[in-house]
Amino acid sequence: MRYVYYILAILVAAVILIVYQFLADKPQLPSNAAIIVNERVISLDEFRKLKPAHDESKEDFINTLITKELLIQEAQKQGFDKEESFRRSVQNFYEQSLIKALMDKKFSSLKESVTDEEVDRYRGLANKELDISLYTADNTDDVRADRFREERKIIPFGDLSMELKGAVMELKKGELGPPIQFGEKYVAVKLNDVRPAAGVSEPGKEEIRQLLVEQKRELVMKEWLDGLRKKATIKVLVKDANGG
Repeated sequence: MRYVYYILAILVAAVILIVYQFLADKPQLPSNAAIIVNERVISLDEFRKLKPAHDESKEDFINTLITKELLIQEAQKQGFDKEESFRRSVQNFYEQSLIKALMDKKFSSLKESVTDEEVDRYRGLANKELDISLYTADNTDDVRADRFREERKIIPFGDLSMELKGAVMELKKGELGPPIQFGEKYVAVKLNDVRPAAGVSEPGKEEIRQLLVEQKRELVMKEWLDGLRKKATIKVLVKDANGG
């Protein structure tokens, strides 16, 4: 009888060992997994952050994710991710995304305001033709030495650059404004005369206000970019784009 108990004990122990090995060898699913495609685990947090198309059902959305992951894995298996053209496209996308994130954050931080006086000055010139003189200097040394090239022109106010519009808005007839930097050059504008422009309508106040806000933001961004350039160490070692 004891022999029978001995045999049963061995069988029970063997069954326990087999079950234990089966459970030990069976891969454990991550506790936060939402979808698993081969070795790729999409966690619940990652899945919740993904957004389906407006008219896409949850089932279709999951199938789309699975198909996308299968294609990615197959492309990697065939070595597409190691090709130079692929690496360049990824780098370009990364750089563009990085720049966009920076510019979006910078734009969102700008809190520019426009006064009623600025709106009225702009509106008073919006449908006018200007007789102006532009005085251009090639560098700061020329500005200090008062070496300017004069160019006189008649131009609609709306055709001026935003920098020149801002400068002209501050002037009365006959006045000469301070030099404004354009790259390496400096330009001062003198307002000789103002006359009505044929066929140009006068914009509304709110339209002008929004336009001035955008122009101020662009000017602040330009000054910020110019500041980055001035603080940077830049060396251009090629004469042209062909490496000459």
